[in-house]
Amino acid sequence: MSKSITKSNALIEAGYRLSLTEVQIVLYGISLINPTQEEVPLEYRIDIGRFADLFDRNHGEIYNDIKDAIRKRFWERDFSYTNEKDEIITCRWLTRITHQDKTGFIKIKFSEDVQPYLSQLQKNFTTYYIDQIAKFKSVYSVRFYEFAIMRLKKSKANKIVFKLNIQELKT
Repeated sequence: MSKSITKSNALIEAGYRLSLTEVQIVLYGISLINPTQEEVPLEYRIDIGRFADLFDRNHGEIYNDIKDAIRKRFWERDFSYTNEKDEIITCRWLTRITHQDKTGFIKIKFSEDVQPYLSQLQKNFTTYYIDQIAKFKSVYSVRFYEFAIMRLKKSKANKIVFKLNIQELKT
């Protein structure tokens, strides 16, 4: 059974720049969340073997790729969104990283600022299955897929057509 990804549309529309490995880390963590739970744990253990199998990555290289991505780049990454008051908010993705070489696991802790966009979602959210994007080889294809799914689910009248302007993609 495939795990689902459920996140707020605000998070899909948020501006951020992540590498493919970083996006895969986020999506793997989100796939472990039950979006209907009231209390959602923010810390997740990434099983490197499962991660490699899911995203069709080389088992021999994946641990160091993930560790380097988390320690050298992802730790500093943030995302920005505009709230209902038209304020631009910038938040970090992670607040803690724990790893021990040769264990086959890495733990990440999402920022508390991310939690409202991943849990207790009752409206304005999008759900899809992680295996639908698992074989994508570009971060842009993942982002475009999320925009497309979100827009198609919003469009009640015409499920085949959606519009996305170039500026939205650039942002």
